[in-house]
Amino acid sequence: MKHSKKILTASIALLLGASGLVLADHFVNEHLDDAGFEVDTGGWTPDGSASRVEANARTGTWSMSIGDLAGSASQTVDGLDECSPYGLATFELSGFYDNPIVETVEDGDGAGDYASVAGMTVQFNLDDPFATSTDVFTVGYVEMTLFDNIPAWATSATITIDGMPHDNTHDGHTGDDIVDVHWDDMAFMTDCVVDYAKVSGKLNDGEKGNAGQNGQYSFSGAIGTLESDPCGTPVGEIHINYKTLGYSCVFRPELAPTYYNDGTAQLMVEYDCTDDVEESFEPGATIVLTQGAGGSNKNKDKDRGMISVSGTVDGLFDIPEGSLRNGNVNLSSGSCPVVDPE
Repeated sequence: MKHSKKILTASIALLLGASGLVLADHFVNEHLDDAGFEVDTGGWTPDGSASRVEANARTGTWSMSIGDLAGSASQTVDGLDECSPYGLATFELSGFYDNPIVETVEDGDGAGDYASVAGMTVQFNLDDPFATSTDVFTVGYVEMTLFDNIPAWATSATITIDGMPHDNTHDGHTGDDIVDVHWDDMAFMTDCVVDYAKVSGKLNDGEKGNAGQNGQYSFSGAIGTLESDPCGTPVGEIHINYKTLGYSCVFRPELAPTYYNDGTAQLMVEYDCTDDVEESFEPGATIVLTQGAGGSNKNKDKDRGMISVSGTVDGLFDIPEGSLRNGNVNLSSGSCPVVDPE
């Protein structure tokens, strides 16, 4: 599963994250305190020109106003510790903003109507924030939405809404750097992990790869299900590098659930081993992961778990069951029933 932790800025009201895993109405946990700014002692901390005002509300009677100068309001959500093992969980931040025209230029290269810049960000722990913004003026409130994957093992998220001056470098600019943005009806929702099957490392196969290193197969990634579809259709990806063959393959879940049984996970997957821009996935493969006993032994004899791959076309990308020489297999069936796929 891929996600970018760089700052993402868009002059549109909707930004779709790289994962695209979950529709907005599938999110199940709401985290914000005082989402509509109706409580004087709510969870928001204003900064700069931001303040609660009893005016221009979308619903209720209060909104968060950012006027005259730049400002922002933020709120920190804790308790995400167990939400996103291996970065599988997703979030959605949404809110309604009112961004009226603050300057009209009638002639010159800069002719047109100009509004402030309204933006929102989510920062998990100290990672780079996810962000989106727009400088397009609105007539009344418009919804802004941001969603993506939650970084692995994030414990908290800081949500910030802001208003900034528009770009006044255009010809014909005559006004000051006025800001006029209102926010209302915020929501920060998560879809957390229920179960997962993770693998990393190289196979202890005694073979030499094309770089002369032991282990012709290497693995990374995780597959699991989320609270919106617990123990149902999984999300995520497992990457396998076939050194001898010279291929790097992506395996992702088919519609079938993961089968957990006695320390193993059976994953029904499809796979793509091409470098084409357009993905071409072959169905019908199976990955079986077995969790190891671990132990204190740090050498190659430590029980790190096993993996096998079967059902690829002509067996080209099949891998006989073998033990990992580094990395590990980590399984958590969560509340999912232990079943036999046969």
